[in-house]
Amino acid sequence: MSENNRVKLCLFDDFWLKYKSSTMRRWFAPQYFAHFCDPAFGGICACSLIPDEKSGQYRLYYNGFDPLNESDCFTALSESSDLQSFEPVKIKEGSSRYPAHVIDIEDRGVDVCEDGMRTFPIYDRYESDPSRRYKLTCHHLRNQQGEKSHDLQVAFSADGLHWELQRDMVALRTNSDAVNKLYYNPHTKEYGLIHRASHVDRRIALKTTEDFKTWSGPKIVLHPGPRFNNDDSITELYGMTAAWHDGVFLGITVPYHMKFYEALRTPVNGYMESELVYSYDGEHFMDTTSRPLVERPTPPLQGCAQTALVDICESFDGTEYILTARAFNVHHSMAVPEMIALQNGRAFGAAFYKIRKDGFCGIEGMGGGAPGLVLTRRLRLLKDDLTLNVNASCGIARFAVMKYVEQPSEHDQPRLTPDSNIVFRDGFSFDDCVPFAGRDSVDIAPRWREHTLQELVGERVYIAVELKCAILHAMTFTARQEFF
Repeated sequence: MSENNRVKLCLFDDFWLKYKSSTMRRWFAPQYFAHFCDPAFGGICACSLIPDEKSGQYRLYYNGFDPLNESDCFTALSESSDLQSFEPVKIKEGSSRYPAHVIDIEDRGVDVCEDGMRTFPIYDRYESDPSRRYKLTCHHLRNQQGEKSHDLQVAFSADGLHWELQRDMVALRTNSDAVNKLYYNPHTKEYGLIHRASHVDRRIALKTTEDFKTWSGPKIVLHPGPRFNNDDSITELYGMTAAWHDGVFLGITVPYHMKFYEALRTPVNGYMESELVYSYDGEHFMDTTSRPLVERPTPPLQGCAQTALVDICESFDGTEYILTARAFNVHHSMAVPEMIALQNGRAFGAAFYKIRKDGFCGIEGMGGGAPGLVLTRRLRLLKDDLTLNVNASCGIARFAVMKYVEQPSEHDQPRLTPDSNIVFRDGFSFDDCVPFAGRDSVDIAPRWREHTLQELVGERVYIAVELKCAILHAMTFTARQEFF
C-alpha cells in the first residue's frame, strides 16, 4: 500500500474530526535534557542528530568553528549513548588545522571538506542504494584547485563518515546562509530542500528533485506574515527544518527578531527562537500555536541568548522525540571577543530537548460528568494498522468503530446522540472494547473482545475515542478521508 494514504492525526487542527465533546485541547513543550560543547572548537552550530541502530549511539553532526574567524569551519562528528557524554569519532589523522573527528568529503579522491559550512546530514531509510544511505548538502567546499565554491552541493555516504561529493548534483548556485536540510516526501517520491531563495532572503523556500540532478525552481512556502508585525522590531524567518514522521510532516521554523534601527542596512543583530509547524503534503506548512516551542532559559544555562531548534529525531525506543538546538549564550552577530571569553568555551553550543513522541498536543477528556468524546470524519479503512497515542495513566480510554445509516432502526447499535445517523458497528462499541486503563502508550492498537479491525478493511468507518481523565495525542492509520 502506498504511503500516500498513511495519515497521522496529531490533533493540531480539527479538520479530520466530525465531533468532540467534554474535551479540551492542551499544548505541551519539550523539556531541556542536556547540552554539548566541543572543546576542540571555539563554537559549534548547524547540528543534526541521527540515531545509529547498529551501534546504539546517537551521532551528532555539527559545524565546528572559531567564533572569531568563521571562515575556519569544519563538519565534525561526535557520538553518545545517553546525550550527556559525547566522544569524538576518529575519522582521519588530525592535524594542526583540523581535529581527527572532522568528516571526509572527497572529490575524486581529494578531500575538499575544509571550510565546508551548513552541512545537515540525513539518514535516508527510503534509499535503495547503500552507497547513498546518508545524504547532505554543503556550502563553501574547495575544488581540486583549492578554490572555494558558494554552490550548495550534494554528497552521499554509505557509513556517515566518508562522503563522496557529487559534482553533477548542485542544489543551489547561490549562498543560502541557513538550515539547508533534505527530506524525503513519500507522497511525491521526491526530495525536498528547504533553503533561502537568495542570499539574506529570510523566508522559507522549497526546491524539489527526484534524482538530485534536476531541481524545481525555488518556491516560497512560508513568509513572515502580519502576526510578526511590531513597531519596535522586525521579525524574519531565518530558516526551517522538516521531516516525514509516519503520516505527517513536522517542521520547526526559526523566527529571527531584530531591532528596526538597523532597517537602513541588512539587519543582523538579534536573537532566534523556534516555532512548530506541520504539513500533510510536505509543501504547505501550517502554524500551530504561533508561540516559541521552548522558551530561552535564564543565564548561564546553555541557550540563554538564543535557542533555535533545528532537528527532530526519534529515540531508540520510539517513545520520545529528541529536539536538537543551536544553543548560544550570545546574541546573533554580537560575538565580540570579551563576551566570548566570558563563556569559557560555551558561547556556541548544542542543547537537547525531549518530548513524548507526537506529544506536542493532546485532547483531554475532562473527567467529571460525561466522558470526553472524539469522533473522526468518515474514513475508508485501507489497512488494519490503526494505533493511538494515549496517556491513560490516571484514567480510562475506550475505543469504538461506527458507521452511517440512512434510517437507524431499533436493531442498530446505540447512537452517540438520539438524533444521530452514526451508530456503533456490531461488536465494535465502547462496551465491546478492551478498556485501556491506568496505562500509557504511544502506539496502542485498540482491541475488541470478539472482533478485529481486519474485518473492516475496505469499509467506511468512523473512529470514536472515549476519554475519562485521559489524553489522546495522536491517531495513525492507513485510510482515505471521505468528507462526511
